[in-house]
Amino acid sequence: RIQILFELADVIRIIMADPKHTWGYTLWDKYDRVLEHTETGLEFTNKCSHFIRDRIKVEHDYVKSLRNLKKKYKLKNSDGSDFDIFTTVKSYSVILDQLELIAREHEIFAERLEDDIFTKIRHLYKEVTNNRKNLCNTGNQLKQTYQQQQDQLEKARQKYEKMARESEAANIAFQKVNDDMNVSRAQLEKSRATKEQRLDIMDKAKGDYIIQIEKTNNFQHDYYLETWPSLLNQMQKVEENRVDELGSLLKQKCVLHKNTLPQVEQCIDNMIATCENISSTQDSDLLMEERTMANYPPDHEFIEFGAKPPSNFSTNPSMRKTKKDRKKTKVRNIAVFTHC
Repeated sequence: RIQILFELADVIRIIMADPKHTWGYTLWDKYDRVLEHTETGLEFTNKCSHFIRDRIKVEHDYVKSLRNLKKKYKLKNSDGSDFDIFTTVKSYSVILDQLELIAREHEIFAERLEDDIFTKIRHLYKEVTNNRKNLCNTGNQLKQTYQQQQDQLEKARQKYEKMARESEAANIAFQKVNDDMNVSRAQLEKSRATKEQRLDIMDKAKGDYIIQIEKTNNFQHDYYLETWPSLLNQMQKVEENRVDELGSLLKQKCVLHKNTLPQVEQCIDNMIATCENISSTQDSDLLMEERTMANYPPDHEFIEFGAKPPSNFSTNPSMRKTKKDRKKTKVRNIAVFTHC
């Protein structure tokens, strides 16, 4: 009952604001158009919910694709190589890590879409569907009651016309009998009684007809000025609430999307920053650190047939440093610098 009172209060506020800008005033004779409009609005709401549902699926598919992409192109260091020390490789690894963060932001966006938007639009659709169904049932009942009143009036009118014709026929028959000098007094009195009886029946039918006219007019006045406009104004309220709520939810969807952009942009900025750290000189220096300086091979000398080659003869002019050797070199250099 409290909910009904609130709804009636809203309808009264609409009417008091400007009665001529209400459905009850403007569209009182366009009920079919109102039904068509509200049905189209429901279909559109349902379509919006399907759009959000598919939008969520797109986000989940995108998240899955990004993570599969990272997994596919992630560097594997199973061979024990130290290739990951170079600036290009380090930047590439950062890019893959930021890709995971971007995927997470899209995943959060999809979850918020489902919890905050899709669920509410589905609830809105069901609520408006039920409200519209109830109002349509009320409208059908009102139209049925209106038609019953019209039928009762027509029935009373037809009965009155029938009784009037029969009364008129009885009166004509009495006049004929009264003018006939050969008719007995008993026949005359019988004809008079029939005439008076038909007249009484006609008068009663006429009174019933007049009462039914007044009753139907009162019902019709209340129907067109109160009951029917109130129903259309309630349908207007339901429709306008649907539009406002749907507009708010679509706006929230856009705001949620916008809020993810700074996070994604930050990830992209991190990618750009790590790419700016790529240095060909530094990578060359890292490569050169892998090798120790060695003496150039000595000049070749003539070796007599059958003689042994000199002991300093070597075909390996340098040795490749391991990662452990490079660390020892750095520590030694730091120690020397500190001692100095």
